[in-house]
Amino acid sequence: MRRNKILVLITIILVLVLLLKSLFLDSYKPSDEELEIYNIIEEIIEKKSNFIVNQKIVKIEVNNKYNEENVKDKNNISEVDILELKEDNYKYKVKVRKYLFYILPIGDKNYYRG
Repeated sequence: MRRNKILVLITIILVLVLLLKSLFLDSYKPSDEELEIYNIIEEIIEKKSNFIVNQKIVKIEVNNKYNEENVKDKNNISEVDILELKEDNYKYKVKVRKYLFYILPIGDKNYYRG
């Protein structure tokens, strides 16, 4: 009986740690340079999120090797292109994590934006 109580206590503690990590530590605060791309991607993932499966930006990387001259038509980029662009010439790489009920991480996806 004592062993069962210890296992339940350990399980409760681990769930609380996961809850704290998912709600607070995975939150991303963009810098001024990243704010524009953060708002664009945030708006797109809000449309795809619901109560059961939620998405959150957890990381934004700036590519220092980005060459703007190689972008063919940067003014004619759709939402699909923003999310699915997988070329080497991107300015931002945005990591989005999916959560089940805002707590349990169930997958990551990288989005690229030129």
